[in-house]
Formats: sequence, structure tokens, C-alpha cells
Amino acid sequence: MNKRFIGLDIGVICSYLTLLEYEKNELKKIRFFSCQHEELSDQLTELSANIGGHLNIGDQLAAALPAKAAYVRKLELPFRDTKKIMAAVPFSLSSQIPVPVEDCITSAIIDDKKAEGGSRVTAAAIPRQTVEKLLDAAQEADLPVHIIDLSPFSLVPLIAENTKDAVLIAVSSQETTISRIQSGELIDYRLLAKKTEPEKTGDIQSISREIKALIAVSNNVELPVFIVGDVDSEMLAKKLADMGYEAKELTLQLAGEVIPSAHIHATSLAYRAAETKRWKSFNFRSGEYALKGEWQKLKRALWVAAGLVIASALIVAAASFVQYRTRSNQVNGLQGEMTRLFQQTFPAATAIVDIPLQMKSSIRELRDHMAIIGDSQPQILPFLKALSEATKIISIEVQELNVGQGEAKVSGHATSFDAINKMAELLGQSPIVENVQVADAQMALKGDQINFRLILDFVPNR
Repeated sequence: MNKRFIGLDIGVICSYLTLLEYEKNELKKIRFFSCQHEELSDQLTELSANIGGHLNIGDQLAAALPAKAAYVRKLELPFRDTKKIMAAVPFSLSSQIPVPVEDCITSAIIDDKKAEGGSRVTAAAIPRQTVEKLLDAAQEADLPVHIIDLSPFSLVPLIAENTKDAVLIAVSSQETTISRIQSGELIDYRLLAKKTEPEKTGDIQSISREIKALIAVSNNVELPVFIVGDVDSEMLAKKLADMGYEAKELTLQLAGEVIPSAHIHATSLAYRAAETKRWKSFNFRSGEYALKGEWQKLKRALWVAAGLVIASALIVAAASFVQYRTRSNQVNGLQGEMTRLFQQTFPAATAIVDIPLQMKSSIRELRDHMAIIGDSQPQILPFLKALSEATKIISIEVQELNVGQGEAKVSGHATSFDAINKMAELLGQSPIVENVQVADAQMALKGDQINFRLILDFVPNR
């Protein structure tokens, strides 16, 4: 079954979408789309049209909210049960964020490396109105959103497949994040709540300051600096190189195709949707905001399909019953016709038990009777007629007649040798006789008769 995974990177006036098409769990095709509109609903409507107008059951769409929209905190909880952790996250965040947690939607990433006697958790809270704005625009564009992640965490799945340790600069129209990736995991990040403009010295200095802070936390290890996003990567890399950093645009490939820098975030989201079991990240599409509409549509479709199946089954059953009655009447009619024909053909039969078997037996008896006169030799009757005609005009007596496959042997008595020759001549004129041979002709021991034996070859059947 073919599946599609879609990543949506939402900007202020420009959004990017990546579509991954899988066949038998193998990525076969990747497509990129982008659009520019002032309203988010207009952006999503255009992108929805680009991918066919609607999503099929089984398709997955992942979007991400900007980092500046969330309050992210590191928590340590004294237990390890997942359900307890998720239940405790809102209470733990309530004292650490500047807004009421009741007005937010929370989500968490549980660190696999458990703390001693407890768990380490990266928790995030986003105001409800931010999530609702995205969901309303998606609903207006008829785009069901399955996953709502958070930048820059949503960049990690694809980036970690290509680099394990680096500093990642991600630039969008809304913000700039500088992240520290270690062993394929996002360890820490810094946020600049505006789009970086490489030509502005102040922006470059801000990025440099945040890079130094992240490297300092990592014991000043020299790390490559990669740039992704909607920015002039070449100019930004040159500016950072002038400040002593080994910076360059991150080049990634998927399904043998190079991913444009501006589409890396959208592609990572699509990849995250396809590899949900492998990558743990935020999903604010949960709780009261969990996707239900798609399953309701499927439920209604299943009820309709079930109704159609039941109706079809009833129709098939009724048709089968009618067909059975029709066939039964036909069988009874044929049985009566067979009985009538059998009685007409074999009037001597008194008991009728199994007509086909009795017919076969009677036909076999007839064939046995016909074998006496050579039912397998179509020449026998014309030959007997020719032999009978010959004996009427020639003084000859036939004592024995033996008909075999393709030949006949005639023996008897004649009054003279001349009669025997005439007999052979007459029989040889028959159209069914190919050759006549006088095999034997001699005087009898008693009387004046001559014993003879003729061998006749029939004309082969064609």
C-alpha cells in the first residue's frame, strides 16, 4: 500500500511543504512545494491543492510551531512511569512559566538516559490560541494535521541522520535558532526572535555570541557550523568564516535527491512523521486537540460500507435462492424428459432406477450386438451386399466369411475354376474393395466341386 508523509514549515508570508511518497515501506519519490500569501489559510489552501486537494486515510501530515511560541523547560521527576510523567508535566511547568498553564497545551520528551531514581524530561507549553490558530487555518484548507512539533526539535530527525555533532543555525522568516547537536540529540539551543540578515553586522555578532555560549558549555570543543533555512547561506557562511567559524550550508540528500536548504525543515518534519517510532519529539496534537475528524469520517465510511456489504449479501442470497429454485425446476423437467426418451428408446425396460447408467448399459449391449456384424468396419454391409449379388449370378457356395481390420477372407465351394475367377472379378469391381487375391483353389477329394479361398483388401478409410 502506498503512503504519503507530509512536512509543513509555516512562515509569516511563505510556507514550505515536502511530500514523501512511500511504496511498500520504501521511499520512492520526494516533492517540494512553496507558496506566498499573507494569510495562513491561503497558504495552506494553495499547498493542499498542490498535493491533490485532500489527504487519503493513512497519510500523515506534520507541522511545527516556532520556538518563540513555546516555553521550554528541563525537568527532573522522581518516577519513571510514562503516564505519571505526562500527568505531572503541567503541574511542574505551572511554577516555571510566566503564564497560567491552564491556558496552554503541554507536551514532553522523556530522556532515555534516566536520572538516578527518576526521569529527565524536556517539557514545553504553548498557548492554546497559537495551536488553535494553526488548526483553524488547516481545517479551512481541509488539511488534517496529525503532528504539531516544535522548532528546532523538529529539525533533529533528518539532521541526526547525517551529522552527529555540530552547531546548527536554522533561519526562518519568524526566527533564528542556534542549536547544539551532540550524538544525534539536541542538547541545547539559543533563540533570536527575528530572521537573520547576513548583511547586518549586529545579526552576525548575535549569532557568534550564541555559538560561543553553546561551545563553552561543550568544553570549547571545535564543531562544524551548518546553516539551513530561508536565508542567503553562502553570505552568512562567509560572514561567520570571517569571524573564525568553520561554517557552511548543510547539504542533505533523500531518495537520491538534494534537498533545497529552505525545504530542510519541512523535509525533516515529513521524515519525522514517517519514522515516528524511531524519533521522539513533541506533539501538541493531543488530549482535547487530538485528531478526531479523520477517524469520524472513516467511521461513517465504514458504516456505509458495512450497510452496502449487508445489502449486497442479502441480494446475493435472494438471487442464489431464486437461481436454486429455477435450476431445481429445470432439473425436474430434464429428469422427466430423460425418463420419457428412455422409455421410447428402450420400451422393454421395466424398472427405471438410474437413467444415465441404464442408458450406458443398454448402449453397450447394442454395440456388442453390432460387433457381430462389424460395427467398427463401415465396409462390412456394402461388402455383404456385393457378395450376395455375386452368388446370385455365379454358381458358388460360401461356407466361411471372416472380416478383419481392413480385409476379408471368403472360403467355400465352386463348380469350376472359371466361377472362382468370375467371383474374384465381380468382387474386385466393388468400390470398397481395393484388391482381390485367390489364395487357394483346388479340387475336392470327393465330388466334382472345387474348394477356394479369397483374400480381399478393403479401400482404406479416409
